[in-house]
Amino acid sequence: MGGIAAVGHGSSKTQRDPSIGSSASGGLAGDIKSGSSDAASEGAIMSKESVSDTWAVEVTTDQIEESPRLRDRRGLLLGLAAGAGGLVAGALAGSQPAGAGTGDGGDVQLGLDNTGAKARTGVFYTNGTINEFVATLGDPGNTAGVYGQDNSSVGGYGVSGDSAKGNGVYGQSAGGDGVYGSTTGAARSGVVGEDNSSGGGGNGVYGHSDHGNGVVGISNDGIGVSGESSESGPGVFGTAASGAGVSGQGGPYGRSWGVAGQSVGPSETGLDDINSGVWGDSASNIGVWGTSDSSSGVRGDAINGEGVTGNTYGNGHSGVAGSDGSTLGGNGAFGHSNIGVGVRGESGFPPDGGGGYGGAGVAGIYVESSSIASTHGNVGVWGDSKAYPGVLGTSDTAPGVTGLSSSGAGVLGEATSASGVGVSAQNTTGTALQVEGAVTFTRSGLVTAAGTVSAPITLVTVTVPGAKLTAASIVFTAVQGGPVAGVAIASAYANPGTNIFRIHLTAALTTSMYIAWFVLG
Repeated sequence: MGGIAAVGHGSSKTQRDPSIGSSASGGLAGDIKSGSSDAASEGAIMSKESVSDTWAVEVTTDQIEESPRLRDRRGLLLGLAAGAGGLVAGALAGSQPAGAGTGDGGDVQLGLDNTGAKARTGVFYTNGTINEFVATLGDPGNTAGVYGQDNSSVGGYGVSGDSAKGNGVYGQSAGGDGVYGSTTGAARSGVVGEDNSSGGGGNGVYGHSDHGNGVVGISNDGIGVSGESSESGPGVFGTAASGAGVSGQGGPYGRSWGVAGQSVGPSETGLDDINSGVWGDSASNIGVWGTSDSSSGVRGDAINGEGVTGNTYGNGHSGVAGSDGSTLGGNGAFGHSNIGVGVRGESGFPPDGGGGYGGAGVAGIYVESSSIASTHGNVGVWGDSKAYPGVLGTSDTAPGVTGLSSSGAGVLGEATSASGVGVSAQNTTGTALQVEGAVTFTRSGLVTAAGTVSAPITLVTVTVPGAKLTAASIVFTAVQGGPVAGVAIASAYANPGTNIFRIHLTAALTTSMYIAWFVLG
């Protein structure tokens, strides 16, 4: 059986694995010296560097082929790892408090602290003219206590660690990074972690910190941290006892995102299988939460779809809900469009089908318990525009806008200037205004003309509420109740610039007469 042995120089210190054949029969055995080029047998152990650089063990392929235990590549790697591991154990174990001196050319002795070396100590596995696997100790050129290099054509491990119950590889640093990985290969990773546990619940990469960040990713031109799932689980998953399970922060320049999600799946029209860039879920709290001091807490952009969509299966709840918690009044939900509709609502349920508000595309509700008094009045839906309709409703066969109220006004129109119109009804070819039910006008009423025998009257003065009358104001009058013999209404005219008009009678009135009036304009 072939093998690798690292032993001290001199017959009294030589330790030989019984499974290793003698040098005469092609076994791998010999002395290992710091900075030396000695070889115990031709082609088995020899120097690959100058004396001032390193001592080296070269394992050549002809000896490996003579060893059935190391014929395949895996066995070869294990054999090399065993040899390098013996060197590391001998150099680092520190079984004795006082080390053996290993100045240039001195022996490396197992079981002792070897001090005083002025050059690295290396093991090279050579395949032809290529050093496929390299392991060095105390390597100042690579600034490494232990350095491993893989030059094989199939790709192996520069440093490999294995543990049954502990850490396969452990790194610690007082002022730097405990473990550092770097790659120059395209689409490769500086550090890769893989979980091969059969029961699940393991971590490919795990980070922990008592006061800082468990895992941090930084990229100058790509993704700082990327998560991917080939099955149905999340690519990135975070949990927190009281803070954020996953937190992201965007940069101060250009277009940046604290957290960005992308979905490359096919477009779905149903609600049971939706491909989402970012997905949030909660049994009783908020699935996705966004905050901002001076901008949007959550924003959605789409090229051909919806920027933000919401869906709910709960009765009486909303797919998307907005709330305003400001002290001076803001917007619970805000919509803006340059050439389209700022906010649009659709419903496939008819408004007369029951269920509270029926199938309203857009519904606004004012909660009377609100402590905020709006400067525009407390309303369920508020529409505002500087030069166009604040609220617009359209329909092909039904009312464009419908207002319902159990005790107030179903629809209210108000103008705040003399040139404005509270409610305007227009139709160039048909009926502009159709009213079903009683109609009430504040600029109409019933006045009593009270005359007596001792104080007969021929003139009745009426005060009109609201805007002042003009020369264009039209006054309608009519006697109500039974006629008074010999007395009728002669005329009625407005007094421009005031709120009064006068009614002239045809004769002196010596009793009471009831006159109805109505003013237009």
